[in-house]
Amino acid sequence: MAENLERILDNIDALIYVSDIETGEILFINKKAEQEFGVVDAKGQICWKVLQKGMTEVCGFCPVYRLQLIEEEPITWEEHNTLTGRFYQNTDRLIPWIDGRMVHIQHSVDITEQKEFQHKLERMNEQQRIMGIRRQAMLDACPLGCHFRNSSYELIDCNSASLKLFGYDSQEEYLDKGVKNIFSRLKPEEKLSADEIRNYFDKVREEGRLRKELIIEDKAGNGIPCEVTMVKLETEDDFVIVSYIRDLREIEEKEERIKETKFDELTGIYSKRYFMEEAGRLLEYCCKQEVMFSVILFSIDRLKRINGEFGHAVGDDVILRISEIMRKKLDINHVYGRFDGTGFLIGLTGYDTSGTWKLAEEIREEVAAASYREANGPVQTTISTGIAIRRDEKIKLTELLEQADKAMYDARKAGRNCTRIYDKETNAGVQFYEKQ
Repeated sequence: MAENLERILDNIDALIYVSDIETGEILFINKKAEQEFGVVDAKGQICWKVLQKGMTEVCGFCPVYRLQLIEEEPITWEEHNTLTGRFYQNTDRLIPWIDGRMVHIQHSVDITEQKEFQHKLERMNEQQRIMGIRRQAMLDACPLGCHFRNSSYELIDCNSASLKLFGYDSQEEYLDKGVKNIFSRLKPEEKLSADEIRNYFDKVREEGRLRKELIIEDKAGNGIPCEVTMVKLETEDDFVIVSYIRDLREIEEKEERIKETKFDELTGIYSKRYFMEEAGRLLEYCCKQEVMFSVILFSIDRLKRINGEFGHAVGDDVILRISEIMRKKLDINHVYGRFDGTGFLIGLTGYDTSGTWKLAEEIREEVAAASYREANGPVQTTISTGIAIRRDEKIKLTELLEQADKAMYDARKAGRNCTRIYDKETNAGVQFYEKQ
């Protein structure tokens, strides 16, 4: 059965290798991947040593750790390989291997040509041969609606994505009828006049580029919100205007769904609900692997006073700036989010008490030193911080948060602008002192 599996994988038109999640040892690599990377007898060797160039340790972008940590669905990402110099679209997942253990499998497709194609489309004025025989094929490969106008602003060409977007059956019909009524997104009830549209093209002619959000009617008369990027392309003896048209409906609907379920609307970081899901998975993993897990909970001091004295716009600016300060101190392996109107949460894996305290203090000190929006003088604020540590016991996330909340409450009682760590023996937040 193993031989049959290898034969199947060898005949797939993609690069595939399987590695041990702990050591990185290659357990299988198909022939196409061996040829691509120029390796012989790769089985048994370490993946980052033979499939990359110049690496002295596990690749910093390796997705295996994240796959283990939060048990995500398969991760798809782009890689610029240091050995071949080419771009690949990788799909990574964990699967049970023939001997029963969980292993890492990567499926890679060379997308170098696609990347080059995108680059050519963005720089059409530098790639005049796009106007030749291959132009239509390349345009039809573009997922955006795309059409050309000559120097008289007459529509002379379009791609298949334009036909699909606006409901036309053929290129001839589209070119004959042209783009239908156009409206400004700022005033969707007012149709743009021919002179206003011409002014757009005149601006592109003078400046070389223009981007607008418009509502464009399709063949059936339905208004479609679009982002239109118009670019002037010089030819040998004249110029054309190329318009790239992006349908904003799906993007806006998707962003709205994400905002409602995953991200805090003001700061763009995780909502409390999604933080609880992600941090809960991290905590469960840390309990199984006997890894330390800590929670930092901090609250903005006297935010209500700032809102009352300077207005909610200034209060929102304070929240945004503090979220930026926090975000700059963290990386992809940290989980962080908005707790409530004044509070923020951070979940850390592998940090001991000293490391957690140091990070919390760095954030607190930077917040205290920052100045926020001017309002009859700079506005300043501080934060009160509570820490709870899971050391070796099994504990629920809600219990850790209660401990961190208790420590934060005691930080406020101590005068605010300070950090306290939960002490189980006293059931209180205490000052942490580094052992000498």
